[in-house]
Amino acid sequence: PFETVQIRFPSQRPGMMNVPRTAADVVRLAQLGCLDFHPWPVRAEDIDHPDELRFDFDPTPGFDFEKVKEAAAGMKTLLDDVGLVGWPKTSGSRGIHVYIRIEPLWDFFQTRRAVLAAGRELERRMDGLVTTKWWKEERNGVFIDYNQNARDKSVCSAYGVRPTGYVSTPITWDELADIAIE
Repeated sequence: PFETVQIRFPSQRPGMMNVPRTAADVVRLAQLGCLDFHPWPVRAEDIDHPDELRFDFDPTPGFDFEKVKEAAAGMKTLLDDVGLVGWPKTSGSRGIHVYIRIEPLWDFFQTRRAVLAAGRELERRMDGLVTTKWWKEERNGVFIDYNQNARDKSVCSAYGVRPTGYVSTPITWDELADIAIE
């Protein structure tokens, strides 16, 4: 049997989430048809306090994958400036995710606001390239989807196969400039 944890969505609807802790757990889930994991940014021991910040860089009309890479590189500079370490990966579509491990001291509202604040600082630094505007008609630039940090959001795990046929792949910052999608 799988280890599970009871969760509650913002609507207060309950649910159960599998907690794979070993390679055997992952194999069992794959045998049940789970091909793509979408984890929450929490640990089973404390589902109310995220242990990572998630930056989701998405292209918008006129701002393609090359611009997404440029925006993510700007995030690396911002993180270096404030003494944080970020871990990039492709989204498995046309975007880039950057993860920052944190102590699980803050709730979802606080971590989402932290990502929005960092996104707005990046927007200020990279004026015209990055946007945090929520409404699509107001966006002009690579969109930082800070709502990926909301309680009920999950993102594709590393090495998850996406409907695009691409795989969400961890990369190093040194590899960022050379990655491409077709």
